[in-house]
Amino acid sequence: MESVCGLPTCGHTKTECLYWMIIQRGNRFLRFEGEESQPQSRCYDMWRFAIMLPGLRAPLKCGVVLASAVEIMKLAETDFVFRDPHQDDGGAGIVCLKERCSETADAFNAAMDRLRRNLARDTLWSGSLHRFGDQERFALHPTRGDLPGYGVPRDLAGILGITTHQVYANLWVNDRGEIKTWVMETDPSGDRHLQRFSGYELATDGSPLRALQRVIREQGHLQDVEGAVNPAGHIAFTTFRDDPTGSVDHGRSEFGKAFVFDINYLYSGFKFYEGTKYVLMSASEARRALFDLRFDPTSSLVMVDFLMRHDLLGDVPRDAIPRWKHRLRFN
Repeated sequence: MESVCGLPTCGHTKTECLYWMIIQRGNRFLRFEGEESQPQSRCYDMWRFAIMLPGLRAPLKCGVVLASAVEIMKLAETDFVFRDPHQDDGGAGIVCLKERCSETADAFNAAMDRLRRNLARDTLWSGSLHRFGDQERFALHPTRGDLPGYGVPRDLAGILGITTHQVYANLWVNDRGEIKTWVMETDPSGDRHLQRFSGYELATDGSPLRALQRVIREQGHLQDVEGAVNPAGHIAFTTFRDDPTGSVDHGRSEFGKAFVFDINYLYSGFKFYEGTKYVLMSASEARRALFDLRFDPTSSLVMVDFLMRHDLLGDVPRDAIPRWKHRLRFN
């Protein structure tokens, strides 16, 4: 009989398989050395590409990009011209589409992992050295509380992907010896779902802690956070934005790092707004919501990490936890 996680005779318990599915849902295309690959039948329609700049004989970057992202970029006003791979017109900022292909999930995973690693150590697009001007700035590698960043041309974000930082808050209480945590229940399209307190744009805040204060003020409408604030490390997530609305974000690959804080919050003084409801959940209720996929993918990872650190995962083999920690906190 096939297991919940899709691996025949995997030997996992049902609960263990469900946790693996949640973690893989938040890290959609990263595989790690020594990790067993799951058989996946889905293939991705995409283009292989190379970026050629004037004066460079070898491609600056090579990779794969979703075909849907290419179609949107072709319609956009951009300085980066798509051209035939055999044409040499000497133009500036050339994205060469080499061939259309269909990649398996494993091949796509490997290509996206290479692209993420190349993007993380790239310096060509940094600051004033880049001659194309219009850039998006993405925070990377926080040091000593600061959030230095690097820029990539806005027009190329659909090809290169983006690196983002978020901050997440776990507001929790000890209710007569039982740990419970606050979650936000929102109502998109009439279907209620759950998420953690979170926010983007850490680079504008200057540090994860200042971003945390802004998130709590904006989402919880709290002027001050009561109780102890404990940094809990970071969670890594990977995804691609597959919103089918045809926006310029469609098809972008996103490599993210979420800074997590645990806050022992003693009061329920939330102000309700915009259809948002605040719910205090026990560990068993949180696990049930996770397995029902009521949390968004990144909030799911943050919740799994919270349950893991507080020994609230339920009945799971102890030897599985180190592998989950590695998957959640890769650099």
